[in-house]
Amino acid sequence: MRSVVTHALPDFGGSRGPEVSSSLLSIQASFEKSIAALRTLTYDILDVKATATLWHNDYNTTFKSGMKDLEVMFQNVITNAFEGAATTNAGVGLLPCYLLCGTYLLCGKGVELLES
Repeated sequence: MRSVVTHALPDFGGSRGPEVSSSLLSIQASFEKSIAALRTLTYDILDVKATATLWHNDYNTTFKSGMKDLEVMFQNVITNAFEGAATTNAGVGLLPCYLLCGTYLLCGKGVELLES
């Protein structure tokens, strides 16, 4: 079993800071739940003949659609955090917080979009 590396959440300032932190923790919990569901599959995912339909449903339908939902949720959290920034300096201060989270391509693009 792999060990999970977690990092402390950055300090999100402003009036929406606690809401942003709570939303990010909720997204993380949903992600971990989705991964746990894949880990507990009762069939051999490498057995193509036995798992064609099962794997398609478990991965392509359930897991991938869940990841797309989490991406949208993450982008909404970023957008709401930046909309709550009272000044340009406050918005710039939020950028480093999301650069840690933005390693995934689409989330990173969301951060880049807000930078411009």
